[in-house]
Amino acid sequence: MARASARSDASLDLSRPLARGRTAELYPWPDGHVLKLFRPGWSEEQARAEAAKTRAVHDAGLRVPAVGEVIIIDGRPGIPYRHVPGKTLLEALRQRPWSLGGAARSLADLHADLHRRMVTGLPPVKRRLADKIRAADIPHRLRELVLAGLDSLPDGNRVCHGDFHPGNVIIGPDAPVVIDWPDAACGDPLADVARTSFLLEVSRLPPGWFSRGLLPAGRRLFHHIYLGRYFQVTGRDRRSLTCWSAVVAAARLAERVPHERGPLLRRVHALVWP
Repeated sequence: MARASARSDASLDLSRPLARGRTAELYPWPDGHVLKLFRPGWSEEQARAEAAKTRAVHDAGLRVPAVGEVIIIDGRPGIPYRHVPGKTLLEALRQRPWSLGGAARSLADLHADLHRRMVTGLPPVKRRLADKIRAADIPHRLRELVLAGLDSLPDGNRVCHGDFHPGNVIIGPDAPVVIDWPDAACGDPLADVARTSFLLEVSRLPPGWFSRGLLPAGRRLFHHIYLGRYFQVTGRDRRSLTCWSAVVAAARLAERVPHERGPLLRRVHALVWP
């Protein structure tokens, strides 16, 4: 396998990223690109895996930014992506909270359309979830019950994003574009919906998504509209989501997000031992 090119780019000011995330920072890059530069501790192998998945879904015709070759800057792997002008759906909601209903329906429609696609070269979602559950800090008996439940769920063969939420959808000039594909897999779409459902309910949002007083009610309403629309347009049985919810919540524990541990464990317990 060819290795990434190593460089120390004096023109790249590492103190001024365009955006910061939990795993990477985003910087301007030449020729209409942006550079996703991973934080220290992330390996070249992980960057290559993300680039390969993104290339696979892009080449399959999904609206995904074109991806370049992995590079190394000051020991940190980076991936150049074609820049997509526009705001994320999350940013649009922050500026226009009254558009909540339409935004939730648009998110559901986009997710449903994604789940109609099949892409070769992606790992099975059940294998990814099993690996995460084995790495999660949860009691042994509970882990075994969740893994047994996962084994009984359908395999599926549709593309699953793995982290689909309003912050990963850019409202482009022509149509929405979905970004950040490191967790992409193939499997049952309801595994993907369960992850999105959890993120909409529990994950911490940037300040200002709604005013402080409206935030809890706004999140609940957005989540309710998203789920209702998704099951309306896909015709799937909503009751099937419950089984995936326990598995996805247990897998999320492997990510060790401090404020989520309590709610996640309670959710897994409630779903496994209702």
